[in-house]
Amino acid sequence: MAKNMQPIAKRCKALGISPAVMGYAKKETNRNPGGQMRKKKSEYGIQLNEKQKVKFIYGILEKQFHAYYEAAAKTPGKTGDNLLIAVERRLDNVVYRMGFAMTRRQARQLVSHAHFTVNGRKVDIPSYQVKAGDVIEVAESSRSSEIFKRLLGQDAPVFLIPAWMEREKNALKGTVTRLPAREDIEAKKQIILRHGLALWDTLESCTITGASDASIRDVVPNDIAGLLAKAPIEAVFCNGATAYKIYTKYLEPVSGIPAVRLPSTSPANAACRPEKLREIWQKELSNWILP
Repeated sequence: MAKNMQPIAKRCKALGISPAVMGYAKKETNRNPGGQMRKKKSEYGIQLNEKQKVKFIYGILEKQFHAYYEAAAKTPGKTGDNLLIAVERRLDNVVYRMGFAMTRRQARQLVSHAHFTVNGRKVDIPSYQVKAGDVIEVAESSRSSEIFKRLLGQDAPVFLIPAWMEREKNALKGTVTRLPAREDIEAKKQIILRHGLALWDTLESCTITGASDASIRDVVPNDIAGLLAKAPIEAVFCNGATAYKIYTKYLEPVSGIPAVRLPSTSPANAACRPEKLREIWQKELSNWILP
């Protein structure tokens, strides 16, 4: 089975997407600092870049992508929307969206090793297209694995589940309640815009070993001056101690806005339970979020 083995951080920088889209909270590269690229792209270049983004995010190679496009073109409606809906319906993507895997690459591997059932039957095809009403569940024989045991109990990580699916609390089981729509893909963006929020990385790039914050070096801070010139930022909240430390050292002298340090929402933050995280974040943000 063919799969995309391109380096995550390097490819994300080339395509102009955050590693968070791929499920990686801390993954950067310091290759080609400054980005020596053409400032203006042709219409063809823009379309090619968007195509490459979809292929990379969902782990699809050219032949398979072409098959999705041909099927989307024959389906009533907008071809682009139909294509995005088709890749969202992939079983490996659904497993990732439900929080059973940390990244789509891990989800693909877990599905390939037959760790999941669909409507009670084992399925080991990552590209399997789920349907409305399908029940996705961790196979009984796989539930003793540490990968899945960590998803249960009070200290289990919290995941934002899309509106077109449901996952049972403290259970390794989820249901596709309906097929995804274009509106679901845009929903997060609209929530952020509606409430006057902005999500922004403190670092443009750095060198890091694994996911260890202590190993961060070769720091290149993001251009906060450019952000402030475009948006009337009134308050800054840092997600975790490392983001706060970097902001305070490199960015606060430029912005002049002191940051509020909040506990990290990363699943790796076992020191803070989900209920406590919600309580702290809600208290700090309640006076700033637009109704």
